[in-house]
Amino acid sequence: MVGKPMGSELRVLLVEDDPNDAALIRRSLRGSGFVLDCCPTLGEALKRLAEGGVSVVLSDLHLPDSQGLETVRRLKEKARGVPLVALTGTTREEDGIEAVRAGAQDYLRKEEVLGPHLARTLVFACERQEVERFKEELVRMVGHELRSPASTAVSALESLRDGAAGPLPEGAAMYLDMAIHSLEHQLATLEDLAQAHRAGMGRLKVEPRDVDPAAALRGVADELASRAAAKGVALTADTAASSPVRADPERLRQVLTNLVDNALKFTEPGGAVTLSVKPHARAPFAEFTVRDTGPGLAPAEAANVFEKLYQAPLGRKAGGLGLGLYIAREFVQSQGGLIWVESELGAGTSFHFTLPYGRAFAGRPASTGAGPASG
Repeated sequence: MVGKPMGSELRVLLVEDDPNDAALIRRSLRGSGFVLDCCPTLGEALKRLAEGGVSVVLSDLHLPDSQGLETVRRLKEKARGVPLVALTGTTREEDGIEAVRAGAQDYLRKEEVLGPHLARTLVFACERQEVERFKEELVRMVGHELRSPASTAVSALESLRDGAAGPLPEGAAMYLDMAIHSLEHQLATLEDLAQAHRAGMGRLKVEPRDVDPAAALRGVADELASRAAAKGVALTADTAASSPVRADPERLRQVLTNLVDNALKFTEPGGAVTLSVKPHARAPFAEFTVRDTGPGLAPAEAANVFEKLYQAPLGRKAGGLGLGLYIAREFVQSQGGLIWVESELGAGTSFHFTLPYGRAFAGRPASTGAGPASG
């Protein structure tokens, strides 16, 4: 018998419409201590998941009522805490890799289900899920333990600054502002860590609606205007009228905030950061741009800039964890768009991302993201 995590019985939900493949998998797991349920369609599998008690899902990617990554998405949506191993009948590694990126714990080609390999893969998928649960709980607990006292301290310091305990000595307000700013930075870092973890788990909550992109640009520009002015950087937003986009307004605000925050970090006094939105060249998508006059990125830096915890050499000097652009990418992709960077050393940097137009848009419905128009 293959070892099982946490000493509990593993119930496997096999989603497979080919009876020969299902029989082969059943034989392969015989004697391994697993309990196997089999559903031939995604619809039946979703009903079975709703009943509970499933330890791990083993699913073909191509079913009578669902194809490819849509199968992964709907299974993960129905049972977020249940690990998924994708089955593919092709020899293309890309299919399995894309399934993992979409939320599966692992993937197997059907020729790999013979012998103990299948059982080990299912056990390891469950163990990885347990580790992720532990990490999520740890992030939640640590975040709460640090966030609560920091928030209390900010409130107390703001009350002191505003005279709640009487007049302040000369110069005291400046030191209180420094302490408040430091604590607010800590709170923002904790939120970045929590969001990065949720993104890695595929658990970003998105509530799309029609949003005025020009209003979103104005809001972020107004919010960060004082910081830009303090650094001597001109921050402007092109707020020409634009058709509504379909997006979560809070997520859109955070993407723009992260990109502008990054631009301000690297733009020297006397430089400029501009925000704009226009129709994308190749699809019914709006294209947002945040452009700066900073030092630019080398090709190797540009290729990695959206990776979690990545920091270019100048970024390490500027501070931060290297999570802002990663979170921006995850938010954009979760809303059906794409994000990319155009940069060259000494010539500044432009970050672009697309979002589908809203329901009121007169063009055809958008179904896939749009990237750079060239090529």
